[in-house]
Amino acid sequence: MAPPPHVSASRRRRGGRAALVGVVVVAVALGATGLVGVGEGAATGNETSVDRRPHPTTPLLSARRVPTLVGDAVARDRLTATTSQLVAGAAPQTCAAVADDRGPVTAFGAEQALVPASTMKLATSAVAFEVLGPDYRWTTSVAAAGPPVEGVVPGDLVLVGGGDPLLVTSGFAAGLPAAGSRATSSLEALADAVVASGVRRVEGGVVGNDARFDAERAVPTWSPSYLDGATVGSLGALRVNRGLTNWVEEPQRPGARGDAGDPAVLAAATFATLLRQRGVDVRAGGGVGPVPEGAATLAAIDSPPLLDVVAGEQCLFGSNRCSVSAARCFPGI
Repeated sequence: MAPPPHVSASRRRRGGRAALVGVVVVAVALGATGLVGVGEGAATGNETSVDRRPHPTTPLLSARRVPTLVGDAVARDRLTATTSQLVAGAAPQTCAAVADDRGPVTAFGAEQALVPASTMKLATSAVAFEVLGPDYRWTTSVAAAGPPVEGVVPGDLVLVGGGDPLLVTSGFAAGLPAAGSRATSSLEALADAVVASGVRRVEGGVVGNDARFDAERAVPTWSPSYLDGATVGSLGALRVNRGLTNWVEEPQRPGARGDAGDPAVLAAATFATLLRQRGVDVRAGGGVGPVPEGAATLAAIDSPPLLDVVAGEQCLFGSNRCSVSAARCFPGI
């Protein structure tokens, strides 16, 4: 039916364009929902021809086609919201900053000049992962001038420290917060390994070797009360029970408090006690000494991997929930 005479040609053209746009919109919408495929077979007469060329599988109206600029903005907004939740219950003296390779993403109180305190563990953990790797383990070994002859070590046994910060006896471990779920290295297990190697008598004693690190036992700026109150132990490459006393004669004694002492001396004396408890005749006293040249390694134990060490330590402190191991501690964030 022809349009009335008063309808102009330009109006008819506009109407045609509008109809065409409507068809395109409907087609795009159907394509986005998968109702219209790309490259489907088209019927021609009684035959069907199939376009077998590769065709896109992502609908035209898909989040995957959103420009990167928009996607980044949404991601940053979500990150800001998540970070806000993490710091919402924190003390006023709290700061947090998140950045990526393009610069700052979000920050809260970042202009405050604060002492890191325990949160310094976050930076230390990140550096340890970067330098050592998440699978790194510390090794503590027992050496002698030579292998035992008929179960006898003619000289000293040397307990060689590798820097393991988790070396403990069972009594000390039982007194730790979250005991049983924390990563530790068992000094008893190392004593068992020495016995399994065939050692029955040590003509000398047990000496400790902590030459891997320097002889600094405390941070110069620490308050004396830290050591007096056993807030921290003494530092060293060979230390058991954090370099604290009270477990030399009773390694199974419950508790996690003691006085700071020479960590290598304490470790050697405690290890001698464990060997005697297992029937090994250790005839001389202990102390600190070198590893003999050409020494034989009689036994060794490895610490848990660094990833488990960091996760266990960070999970004890709610203020460190944004640590590198947060996903292992708090899966919900």
